[in-house]
Order: sequence, then C-alpha cells, then structure tokens
Amino acid sequence: MSWARRSVPVYLSAGGPRSLELAGEIADGVIMHLGIQPEILRDAVARVHAGALRAGRDPAAVKLWAQASVRVSDDVETSIESMKSSLAARVHLVFGSTFEGKHVPEEHAPTIRRVLEAYQPAAQLLPGGQNAALVDDPAFLRYLAERFAIVGPPEVCVERLREIEAAGVPNVLFGFGGANRRPLFRALGEQVLPHLA
Repeated sequence: MSWARRSVPVYLSAGGPRSLELAGEIADGVIMHLGIQPEILRDAVARVHAGALRAGRDPAAVKLWAQASVRVSDDVETSIESMKSSLAARVHLVFGSTFEGKHVPEEHAPTIRRVLEAYQPAAQLLPGGQNAALVDDPAFLRYLAERFAIVGPPEVCVERLREIEAAGVPNVLFGFGGANRRPLFRALGEQVLPHLA
C-alpha cells in the first residue's frame, strides 16, 4: 500500500440484516446485494442507517450502492434466459446461509430450498450449465429477474434505475456476465445512462 497517498475507502458487500448493520457501523460504503426491489432497498438502507447511528456515525456518510445484473434489450424473455446462471448464483449467495430478514416470498421458499440443495459452486456462472437448469420454472425465473436484475428496453431500464434512486440508493454496481459484454456496455452507456443525467 506504499502507493496510497490518501485514505482508501473500505466498502462492505452485504445482503443480510446483520451484515448491513455492520456496514453502517464500520464501513465507508456498502454494496447491497439483497435485491433491487424498492421495498427491499428501503429496508436495507434502514438497517445500514441503524448500524451507523448505533456506532455514533452520520448515516449519510455511508455510501450506498445496489448491485444488479443488467440487460438492455427489447427481447426480455431471451435476455432473462441468458441470465439463468447468474440468477441461480444469486440464490446461492443471498439465501445460502439463512432466509432471516431476506424478504423470501412464501410461494418461492420451497423452490429456493431446492435450488440451494442442488446448487454446484464449482459450476457457478457456467452458461447453460447445471445451475442454470435449477431456475427453469418460468414464474420463479421471472421473480428472480425482477428482484435481482434490470432487464428490458432502454425506457424500462431507466425507470428501474429511478426506482432504485427513489428508494434511497444513488449508486448501482452493474453485473453483465456472459462472454460478449461489449454490446451490453454500449447499450447501457448510450441508451440508458444519458437519460439519468
């Protein structure tokens, strides 16, 4: 770290209630990977702020980031299909340790448990691999995409990003996945982000 001539901010990636509160207590910023639905984000922000207040810190000093997979496309179904491996990985990451405080809908809890039992970490993010097949159920796949991803034509992506901001999170860390990312970067940079300036 001899190259550092300034204070290096420390961010914590958090998805559960205790880790979100810990981020508020000790971190300069938090990357929240619990989902991007507004009610989930509002709860996550409240937990970060509660941790900050408990530690005697200014909650506004903790930088807030949401994490979301993104696909700018008019072909929503194909885009969601291409994200199955990363969405299965999200199930493993977010729900693998506990369901406590993680906003698990009752109707999807049995499917989440089945995914967790069969998930193979060694095959994580392999396109079309065995983990992708774990999230084949259309209703469950749609739920995962709505919770963890921004998918659709540019105007839909802009609206989702505005919802995230309105929930109190001004920053988004985008995940693209897949082999051919350049068109995804270009679509986001040219068709979505300019509308948020």
